[in-house]
Amino acid sequence: MKIRAEIVKPTLKGRSFHRLKDFCEYNKIYLACGYTDLGFGIDGLAQLVQCVFDLDPFDEGTLFLFCGRKKDRIKGLLWEGDGFLMLCKRLGDD
Repeated sequence: MKIRAEIVKPTLKGRSFHRLKDFCEYNKIYLACGYTDLGFGIDGLAQLVQCVFDLDPFDEGTLFLFCGRKKDRIKGLLWEGDGFLMLCKRLGDD
């Protein structure tokens, strides 16, 4: 079996590239204390925000952050008005 890799350069034709805001540009930032199952996707995290924390996941400009069991992983959930953005970060050893 042959595997072929192709490098595709992004174009600006009809597309906008996402630029994350500075933290000071968000209306609110919530950090969920304790362990959160990072296997949850967008729908699972949005439901967690709504049902467990009694907050509105559709609040534009509000960033929700979740820590996994391993303390080197973080997920973020952000409603941008036209859809959710899910962020994933694995921190280094520093």
